[in-house]
Amino acid sequence: MELKKYPAEKRKITRENLIERIQVNDWLYVLNEANSANMYLVIGEKRALLIDAGYGFRDMRGLIEEVTSLPYDVICTHGHDDHVLGCKWFPKAYLNERDYDLCTSNDNPVQLEKQLASRRPFIPDIDELVGKEEYLRTSLKNCEFCFVKEGDIFDLGGLTLEVFEIPGHTRGSIGLYCKEKKALFSGDTMMKNHILVYAQSLDTSAAPQDYIRALGKLEKLDVELVWPAHGEAPAEGSLIGATREMLIEWAKHANPEEGKSIVPADSVFAKPGSFSYKFTYNGIKLNYNVLHLDQIRTFMQEHEGAVE
Repeated sequence: MELKKYPAEKRKITRENLIERIQVNDWLYVLNEANSANMYLVIGEKRALLIDAGYGFRDMRGLIEEVTSLPYDVICTHGHDDHVLGCKWFPKAYLNERDYDLCTSNDNPVQLEKQLASRRPFIPDIDELVGKEEYLRTSLKNCEFCFVKEGDIFDLGGLTLEVFEIPGHTRGSIGLYCKEKKALFSGDTMMKNHILVYAQSLDTSAAPQDYIRALGKLEKLDVELVWPAHGEAPAEGSLIGATREMLIEWAKHANPEEGKSIVPADSVFAKPGSFSYKFTYNGIKLNYNVLHLDQIRTFMQEHEGAVE
């Protein structure tokens, strides 16, 4: 199957196209923010669902309401800044409770400044385009967060989105599976042609054995296309198994010294000056916390080499 990729190429960012809306078909739109975050608008016969809310650089309600008059909900695949900060534009959003503290910890000017800083190397005039001073004053406090768990279903009329818990990238990461379209919206759990980040504090991310086990659960679904929050979209359903295989190889064979480097000063993933660790297998690139490698190898020692 030949897949059309969204977005096809990096665009020149202007104030007007900070979020670009791209129609995939009659039920799905990609909302790409700042050449970085992919959000997805899924439209059924009776309701719609926005999957992830992005950096919050722009009020996206108009982009949604231009293409559907249906009532819609907002759900975040996890609690990181670039997925939840846009919830400030909506009265209510859904999230896994395990990521609520992570989500609200991002709601301050310091974290907002870090998001601007993360985009400056790619968009030098991002402060002006966003309106930095106004952006730094925004808050999630007016958004009510409601919690979802494994097995919850959003019935849009003709389309259903089922919640699957995928602890790994964060403790509360989720995916949304549409059985009618054989599509999985995966957040940051797996990506194609983009670095998969597993470098967070152990307080906010899940143990490797849980990550691997969750991917094994997803492999049992009938998935033709995976729609990740960053990188190439869509990817083939085989990305689920490929990501799981990469993590198993990482657990067994990664050598931290081979992939060790200094974290750059503008990184939002770790403290500048600390060390970053990288592992690549079959084209999938992993940026990991070395303590996760210690976790999985201790687990393997205690379970006769098993990784889950």
